[in-house]
Amino acid sequence: METRAHALAAGLFVIALGIAAGYAVRWFSNQDIMRDRYLLVSEAGSVSGLNPAAVVRYRGVSIGKVEEIRFDTQDQTFILVGIAVNSDIKLPTNIYAQLANQGLTGLAYIELNTEGDPEETYLPRDSRIELRASFIRKLSDSVENILNNTNKAVKRLNALMNEKNQEQFSAILANL
Repeated sequence: METRAHALAAGLFVIALGIAAGYAVRWFSNQDIMRDRYLLVSEAGSVSGLNPAAVVRYRGVSIGKVEEIRFDTQDQTFILVGIAVNSDIKLPTNIYAQLANQGLTGLAYIELNTEGDPEETYLPRDSRIELRASFIRKLSDSVENILNNTNKAVKRLNALMNEKNQEQFSAILANL
């Protein structure tokens, strides 16, 4: 009889602990924060490394999170990223978004920036914000273009320096 009483007490303790843990998780998750929704639009760009629940930062301060990532149903070249921003943050109309990486992990987050001085007019809820290529992406594209052009130049130089042309250059130098 005493063994069953101990088992019953242990079972009730585990159930009470589970309920308390559930309430603690709900309390720490801050579900009470009011958030405004915005939609980031990426034109023919990649959002690799970006996941739902990634951080959204405005001038380095965490102000929200990514809620969803999907393709536009009307035009598959556009990627739509839904973000939720704390409602006490007002975003100016000259704002744009960029992907940024967290260190060496490859995980990405959204960085919101303003072009020029922040304006006094603010975006309404559910507005679309342009998602631009990041500096690293632009730099890698530029380096790729430079390497392609260099490769083409080397191929043309090799074609110019074939056996026949080398003999003609030797004859010209000999005549000089």
